[in-house]
Amino acid sequence: MSQQQRTVLHSRVALLIALSFCIYAALPRSTTSLRAVHEPDGQADPVMIFGLVAGMAIAGSIAARSPLPADRIVFGASALALMLSLASRLIPATNLLVATLAPLVWGVAAVASLVFLARASRQRTG
Repeated sequence: MSQQQRTVLHSRVALLIALSFCIYAALPRSTTSLRAVHEPDGQADPVMIFGLVAGMAIAGSIAARSPLPADRIVFGASALALMLSLASRLIPATNLLVATLAPLVWGVAAVASLVFLARASRQRTG
């Protein structure tokens, strides 16, 4: 298997999708959700926890195994943001920390996606 086949964000389309998702995730919850932000106290949804753990494992695996810097940075930041979300679900005292750090981490992933997208566009045109 070649290096090109083992990477996820090697095309401009994939980078554009990653950029869109990271920008959406970096936006404040009040602008991206019509539902109430707060959940009932003392209840952690097991499906949501399983989804966060699975997403964190998948993103971390891609970041660790991929030779492409775009994959490592974007998926590494995604795994960190998912880990912060998991921490806020399991430890309610971390909600304020996650509310400030998670959008910053998603913003870093969005900026990295934009930089790699610009670099890929410049390489194809120039």
